[in-house]
Amino acid sequence: MYQGMAPQNLYERMQEISENTMDWVVPSNKVEARFQTDMGKRVGYRWLQETKNPIQNPPILQNHLLPEEIPSASMYGSIDSNADAQLATKLGIPKTYYDRMAKEAPGLWDSNCNHWLENLNKPIMLRTWVNSQGRRAVRAILSNAYSRMDNLEIFKTVLPILQEQPEMKIVSGYVNEHKFYLKVVFPRVQGDVGLNDIVQSGLNIMNSETGQGAFKIQPLTYRLVCLNGMIIPDASLRKTHLGSRIEVGQDIDWRNETIAADDKATLMKIQDITRQATDESRFKYIVEQLKDSAERTIDVSKSEQVRILAKKESLNEQETDTILEFLMKSDGNSHWDLANAVTSAAGKAADYEQATNLETLGGRIVTTPELLAA
Repeated sequence: MYQGMAPQNLYERMQEISENTMDWVVPSNKVEARFQTDMGKRVGYRWLQETKNPIQNPPILQNHLLPEEIPSASMYGSIDSNADAQLATKLGIPKTYYDRMAKEAPGLWDSNCNHWLENLNKPIMLRTWVNSQGRRAVRAILSNAYSRMDNLEIFKTVLPILQEQPEMKIVSGYVNEHKFYLKVVFPRVQGDVGLNDIVQSGLNIMNSETGQGAFKIQPLTYRLVCLNGMIIPDASLRKTHLGSRIEVGQDIDWRNETIAADDKATLMKIQDITRQATDESRFKYIVEQLKDSAERTIDVSKSEQVRILAKKESLNEQETDTILEFLMKSDGNSHWDLANAVTSAAGKAADYEQATNLETLGGRIVTTPELLAA
């Protein structure tokens, strides 16, 4: 299994992101898109800032900075790649053309973005933070109906529930400014797929603070013979980031109380989802699925299996070669054997997201036999 961060480093990184985060809800026509200039020359930073006639005291939705550290909203920050794509989508500008303007005609990018920001004429949420280089950055441009479920609060919410399971163990985790992953195992809950082939129950918990996905809890099986994890996506429990719209107005104190109540309600839902996900009956059903997959023989050669899978799932050359390498070491020719070759390849992935995608693909092979149909 791809290891990611040690639990202490994971927590410290979540804390760092949380402490440096600031969110704003502002009318789109009070936001201006500009390139950073240096001695009159264009450089590669795209910025969002206030217009010349800004809204007075735009609502700050989240602020962990000390009062003397609170920046004015006059410069929201440089636009990162995620916010860049979201801005293009929100303004209805095809991304290929958007990128071409930014590269070849920055003035045209400025005028196009600002024209459509003006005409959009609705509140937008800007999720900003101070990044590891000490630079203010816009990491997401979202609807004012976006419900913020931040990783640190999710971690604090789910951890006590997970710890109710005896000997719960965090086996892997990762977080950055956009995505959060936590993989845990419950060693006391286990089942046999075959002779000397034991799997333990676990969970894969995912979230994005910046619009890259819903909060999600998925069953995970942890195979003791190879210490690989397999995610079962068909049995996911999820909570979307959709809540009450936050409007721009003057009654800021009242609104913050309302937002806090919404946030508390969201965390209570996450508690319910987590408790449901730890239900042992769900794991017993999954073990039966794994047993069935171990008995389903694939009627083509191992190299053909990988070729079909690579084509259907758009696997890259490194993924394809690594899966085939592990599959050729297997004595069997079943869906279970192929699934475990894929999850073994996850341990050699280039990054955490790729590893998680491969662990999820392994689960899909087990639960979706038709995936290997030519």
